[in-house]
Amino acid sequence: MSDERYEIKGKLGQGGVGAVYAAFDTQLNREVAIKRVLAEGGYENQEDATKNLLKEATALSSVQHPHIVTVYDAGVDSDGPYVVMELIHGKTLDEMVERGTLTWDDLREIALQSQEALIAAQDLNLLHRDLKPSNVMVCWLPSGKFQVKIVDFGLAKFSPKPSLQTIDHGDAVFGSIFFMAPEQFERTPLDLRTDMYAMGCLYYYALTGEYPFNGDTAAAVMASHLQHHVTPLHELRPDIPKWGADWVMWHIERSMDARPKDAREALERFLFLDKQSTQPVTMSAELATPEPSPSAPKFLFPGATPEPEPETLPTPEPPAVSPPVSMTPQPTSMEETAATVVSADEVNPKTSPQPISPPQDITGKVSPHTQAQNLAREATTSQTSKAPDTPPTPTTATTPTLVTPSAAAPAQPASVAGQPVAPAPAPTPAVQPAQPAQPAQTTPPAPPAAEEAAAPAAPEPPQKKGLNNGAKWAIIGMLIFIAVVAGVLGQKYMKERAKARMVNNVMLTAKEMNDSRTLSDGIELTQEEVEGVLDRATATAEDKKRPLLLKTLAYAKPKGSFDINNMIIEHVINAQCPENIRTEIFKSVMTRRQDIANVAPLLAYAKETEHDEAAAAAIEAARASAEDQDADEFIDEFLNLINNTDSPSIRGAAERAAAELIAQSDNKEDFADPIIGSYESALNNDAKFAMLRLTGAAGGTNAAETVIEALNSKDTSLQSAAIAALGQWADDSQFETFITFIEDTGNDGLRRQAFDAAYGFLREERKREPKALGKLWKLLADTAQSQREKLQIIAGMANQKHQWAMPILQELKKDKDNKVADKADRASSILKRRLSEKK
Repeated sequence: MSDERYEIKGKLGQGGVGAVYAAFDTQLNREVAIKRVLAEGGYENQEDATKNLLKEATALSSVQHPHIVTVYDAGVDSDGPYVVMELIHGKTLDEMVERGTLTWDDLREIALQSQEALIAAQDLNLLHRDLKPSNVMVCWLPSGKFQVKIVDFGLAKFSPKPSLQTIDHGDAVFGSIFFMAPEQFERTPLDLRTDMYAMGCLYYYALTGEYPFNGDTAAAVMASHLQHHVTPLHELRPDIPKWGADWVMWHIERSMDARPKDAREALERFLFLDKQSTQPVTMSAELATPEPSPSAPKFLFPGATPEPEPETLPTPEPPAVSPPVSMTPQPTSMEETAATVVSADEVNPKTSPQPISPPQDITGKVSPHTQAQNLAREATTSQTSKAPDTPPTPTTATTPTLVTPSAAAPAQPASVAGQPVAPAPAPTPAVQPAQPAQPAQTTPPAPPAAEEAAAPAAPEPPQKKGLNNGAKWAIIGMLIFIAVVAGVLGQKYMKERAKARMVNNVMLTAKEMNDSRTLSDGIELTQEEVEGVLDRATATAEDKKRPLLLKTLAYAKPKGSFDINNMIIEHVINAQCPENIRTEIFKSVMTRRQDIANVAPLLAYAKETEHDEAAAAAIEAARASAEDQDADEFIDEFLNLINNTDSPSIRGAAERAAAELIAQSDNKEDFADPIIGSYESALNNDAKFAMLRLTGAAGGTNAAETVIEALNSKDTSLQSAAIAALGQWADDSQFETFITFIEDTGNDGLRRQAFDAAYGFLREERKREPKALGKLWKLLADTAQSQREKLQIIAGMANQKHQWAMPILQELKKDKDNKVADKADRASSILKRRLSEKK
């Protein structure tokens, strides 16, 4: 890089392995940003950072889009690689969220712009792999509108086909842990849906200020992702449109098949829902759920759905102003009618939405910040509020008058209260047709009243015969029947009303506990209360309280002697409800209720249902229910699911569950033969490869023979599955098999996969004696050939706390590659310091 061309103005920011500087391009007379790898950026990550920096330049130079940062130049000089890109004046999205969570209007605009950016990248098969709030910049245009820019494509990869997650930065996986998809932790093939997951986490964070998947430790965060423990977005932000919350949650589904396949599909769905939605685009917390009017309650029989009320029905008399239309969806069941309406107070105080406003200049003047949706709405309002072209008359009301074709003349509309109205003119007699003249007659005097009374009376009509006794008794019986039915229905209605009040009281208690972060400690419920909450949670009607209902069920404890777990699982499996609701209950409730008794009914449901997503969710719930418990009897059930399904989501869930349960078993080798038998009899390759991978979890002699045979085959897919099996082997007995394959294979891709798997195997927390661990590291170090492999060994040694690591580093200090020798020298200095501190 020419020092004469680029004048460095100052450092903008610094990460673990790189730094960004503000500079000025003297040739093109413009401000730029220059990204460099730090000279002292850490012995472990510097090589990877160098590679990723050049990869970023390659990736970004292929994409030209207004919402993706533009690369101007790239190269390598005496100080290392550099990338010159546009300088963005703005703030990162996480900085915006620190000020306050976003309004729906602002999130809508960010979603549209970011999805458009991803479409441009995905059209080139470019996978970002590290989407997070700090990689999304918000800058302001002269018009006051804001513009989104996606930055930092350092981990991006051109991937027309699904690619495996690789190990970089020591033993870390790509991405940022709070926004990483489950497949990144599992190191299974990634595709465009991985970025969609990260983008969904980003939207969730922007709206709530909370990570969707959280934990006190990195392991806890990873478990939250893998077990899909997430609070539904609409529970934290009830003020945003329900379809918008569901759209965000769609991105962060556990199964890749359940997410949008790419940004184009996500954007098309968003635009369709936005257009079709009856909810307003922007809804403040105060307007989200207005208090109900004090009108008389409506009596609805249980199960009946009220007829939708018309939004405006002006009546001719008495004249009155039509009440404003509520923006809250009308309740569709009696329970919802009786339920307490969510108010602004129910919005998490931590998520008070703040609009994205442009920064102030030096004088404190704020540039106008207009948004497309707000302007559109204001324009519509102004058009509809304009006076008609014809001048108003004193008696014309502000509401329009409906004129029917058959009317002789339009009726004058009623005046609005408070508006001056001119006096009504006297009625005009109707014009009668002309009649011929009649001769004058003398009118006789009226007869006296007595004579009128004496006038003969009109003849009385004949009296009807009365009903016979049979008819009377029939009527009486019918009336009694009607009274009995009305009484029964009335009693049922009163019971339903009482049940609704009971559930509402439970919800009030649950909300208080949830707000105080104590709901996860457990909420005691009677059997009747559990039944009421279950009925409400599985109702087909839309219910904004469902997220809190599910959370209540997840942490419910029995108040009294009844089997609450059996009660919940039986109701959920047998309830007549949409499968999406059942799936949500499996994910939100059953994965938290860890009871071994739930495993059998969950697996039975997974086998019988025709809904793949619900089946996969049931399997995940079964795995969570069996975690850290004696569940050997169920492992065969998971193996059968792997063999007998064509669904990738069901097979993947069953494989994860089987691997975890085998790993925690005290009798791992007992499952080797059943797995091998399933492997040999598998009818398709997907099931065959899954079974081969599972042999590693079981271990043992027979499993080792099967894996070695697969490693020696000519089928690279089979070899890849065998490598994965060795990477999760139950003990250290097959590590030398790793070494032999690495040394003998002529396939660079398989060698790299095997070396990475062996490296990850040694970095796992296992019970090993220090000397035994040192021997394994020495075996792997002796196979290292490339600079990349040697730097991985150095990184592994620098993190050790044992003396045996020093000879390995001393050997690498003699390497002919100057970078390897330098890194080994610095790592040995660090290790010496750590060992001296240990003494």
